Amino acid sequence: MDLTMILVGGAITVAGTLLALIGADLLSEEIRTRIQQLPLWLLRRAARSLPPELNSVYEDEWRPELMSTLQNDRWGPITRLARGTAFAWSLYARRSAAGIATAERSGPLSALAGLPDLRTLSRSRRRRIGQHADELRDTLRDAARTPDSDRAEQLLRVTVTASQALLDDRDEHTAHTLTRTALPLSGQLAPGHPAVLDLRRVHAFTHLQRGDHTQAESLLLDLHADEVRAFGHRDPRTVPTLRVLHWTRAMAGRATEAETGLRELDHQLSRDTETDPRLRLHVRCMHSWTLGQTGQLDAAIGAYHQVARDRAELLGDRHPDTLDTRHSLGKLYVLAGRGAAATAVLQPLRRDRTAVQGRRHPDTLETCKYLALATWQAHPRRLRRTRRALRRILAIQWNRRPGPEHPHTLDTQHWLATLTTTETP
Repeated sequence: MDLTMILVGGAITVAGTLLALIGADLLSEEIRTRIQQLPLWLLRRAARSLPPELNSVYEDEWRPELMSTLQNDRWGPITRLARGTAFAWSLYARRSAAGIATAERSGPLSALAGLPDLRTLSRSRRRRIGQHADELRDTLRDAARTPDSDRAEQLLRVTVTASQALLDDRDEHTAHTLTRTALPLSGQLAPGHPAVLDLRRVHAFTHLQRGDHTQAESLLLDLHADEVRAFGHRDPRTVPTLRVLHWTRAMAGRATEAETGLRELDHQLSRDTETDPRLRLHVRCMHSWTLGQTGQLDAAIGAYHQVARDRAELLGDRHPDTLDTRHSLGKLYVLAGRGAAATAVLQPLRRDRTAVQGRRHPDTLETCKYLALATWQAHPRRLRRTRRALRRILAIQWNRRPGPEHPHTLDTQHWLATLTTTETP
């Protein structure tokens, strides 16, 4: 009897264990299945923001790209899920991409005439903008052979808009190619035509962003002289050129001269009630940097905090311009040797820039670089880790964007060379 009871009890225990294991496995499978559906759910939610004429984008572009990621055998299941979710989230969070999709179907002029902020778009969208930029370049070359002033004006305006957006996105090479190709069209319009002046300014800016300070300053001085002759001194229409001219001097190492000019420009803008607030914030942000470069560190820190607050109020906490201000403040701390303060600024900024602009965007890489340097300043024993981080960043900058000759890449090389000769404590 006792043996029978034992056998029955054992059988019940084994059956219970099997049922528990099966139930746990089924529950685990249910949870796993639901988690794997998360990227598709996010993608469907993002697709709801599309207008009716773009319903095919979900089936033709978004879903195939997501499924390709989720089924990629080169990665493990966790990596596939993480990458798929990140892709779907980027589209869900950046619904503005739908607006550009409409324009893309209308050809390069429509696509480039009203660009959103490229810094917030996915890499696939940026690649498509690059294709439209190539098409615009070919259009510019063709238009130069067939004089038509109305057509020339339209093309110059589109070139200016597209090039400025590309400059903001740190694609100086494409912007420079566009503006250089568009310059011959300027001869079809009057020298003082706004489209011509704007093109000359943006073209000079491409030289500045590529590190050619001498050429940029020469072009800007000529442009400013022409604007003064056309509009007079202190005319608001000369301010955009003066802003870039003073910043060129700052980047060339003439901080005192630049600080004086930007301070005067800020005072001029403060008296003009019709000034675009974004333009004034650009000027104040540049002035904050020159304050730091002239040794007025406390004033620079206070000015940067104020610009960051104003930009957050006007544009939002995660707008790329607001993030730029926070980055410049963190970089200023690093250059002043205040690693702990820099880390407090740059650590949360890295998360925000990764979420908004992507892990390998040039802006994100710059923040990662200065965060690594800040960490080393605060913890000198982490020198080897910092060197490894800079080598990884340099490899991306060299082989992808912004390229081997870009100032950001050269800056990384400089820091790496400095740390290579530094001894571990």
